[in-house]
Amino acid sequence: TTSSDNQYINDSYKLEGTATDSLGLAKIEIKSSKKGEEPQTDVITVPNGEKSFSWSKVLEPISDVETWSYSIIAYDVANRASVVETRTVFVDKKAPEFGSIQITAEKVTIEKVTTEKDDENENEENEEWYTDNVLSITGTLTEGTGIEKLQFSTDNSTWTNFYREQNATTYTFSGTISINEDGKGKTIYIKAVDTLGNESSKKIEGINVDRNNPTVTINEIIVNESIVNESIVCVNASTESLSISVKPSDSGSGVKAVRAKINEGDYEEVTETDGTYTISLDVEDLKNDTGTITVEVEDNVEKKGHATVQYEKDVDRPTVAITSHGDGDTVNTVNKTITLKGSTTESQGLATVEIFVNGSD
Repeated sequence: TTSSDNQYINDSYKLEGTATDSLGLAKIEIKSSKKGEEPQTDVITVPNGEKSFSWSKVLEPISDVETWSYSIIAYDVANRASVVETRTVFVDKKAPEFGSIQITAEKVTIEKVTTEKDDENENEENEEWYTDNVLSITGTLTEGTGIEKLQFSTDNSTWTNFYREQNATTYTFSGTISINEDGKGKTIYIKAVDTLGNESSKKIEGINVDRNNPTVTINEIIVNESIVNESIVCVNASTESLSISVKPSDSGSGVKAVRAKINEGDYEEVTETDGTYTISLDVEDLKNDTGTITVEVEDNVEKKGHATVQYEKDVDRPTVAITSHGDGDTVNTVNKTITLKGSTTESQGLATVEIFVNGSD
C-alpha cells in the first residue's frame, strides 16, 4: 500500500496498492476488523495471472467514530502468500463537543416589573446587563483527534484564538472579548475545528452591554413664556415663571429616572411627557445670588449623567444718589450747562444709568 499506517479520516477512504510476482498473481486478500467486532475478508481476483497488479478498495465509514485494522496479503498462482501489510484507520466524523461556557464581568440584574398584565408576559425574565465592555469567557471542550482551531468572534467574521490547554481528550479554553458598542441582545460566536476539519459552533445570545453614562440635553429654557438663550439665566422680582425642558438618552439599558435640584438641595423626580422632561421652578426657591440648577439622569444599571443651568437672581433695586451739581451753584435756575455727579449701588452689577430732565426722556 502507498500510505503510511495510522490514518485519521472523516469521510470515505480508499485502500490501494500494487503486488508483483515473477510467476504470476492469483488474488489479493483484504482482511478488515472493526474494533470490537468479528473480522471479515474481501478477495480481489487477479485476472490472467498477471505478474504486476494494482488494486484498490473504497470503504465507507459506518458510524461517526470507529477504528479499523486491515491486513493485506497477495497470493501467487502457486498459492504462496506474501508478507502481510497492515494498516489502521481511525474514523472521526464527530464534531468537537462543547461543555460548559461561562462569562465573567461586572453586571447588574434588572428585575422584571410586576404589573396587572403579567399573565400576558409570563415568559419575561430578569435582564442581566454587563457594565464593562471586556468580558472574560472560559469553557470546556471534548475532542478525540485533536483541535486545529478554537476561536471567538463578535461579528461571525473576524476571529480570535482562545488560549487552550489539553488533558487527554478534554480541552479548557479562556479569552477576553471586547464589545465596543452598548446595546441589547448582542451575540458572541464560538467555533472549534478539529484536525480532520470537523467543525462545531456555538452562539451565546442575549448579551446586554451598558458601559456608558446616560446623557441629558437642555432643550429649552423659558422665562415668563419667552425662550432665552443666554449662558446664564437671569430672573428678577418681575419673573413669574421659569421652566427648563430636557431630553435624556441612554444607549444601553434605558433611562430609569430624571431628577433636578437647586444648588445643594435634594434631588426631586421630574415627570416625563412624550419623551421630554420639564422642570417647573418657583422663582422664590432660588437664592438671591448666582446659583446652579442640576439635572440628573439615571439609567437602569445605576449609571448617571448630569447637565447644569446657571442662573442669576436679583430682586433688590439699585440705589442712586446725586452728590452735587458740579459747578458750585446751589440754585435750581441756571443759564448754563450743569454737571451732575452721583453714585449708584448694585450687588449684581449695573447695566445702565439714565438721566431724566423735567420728566422728559
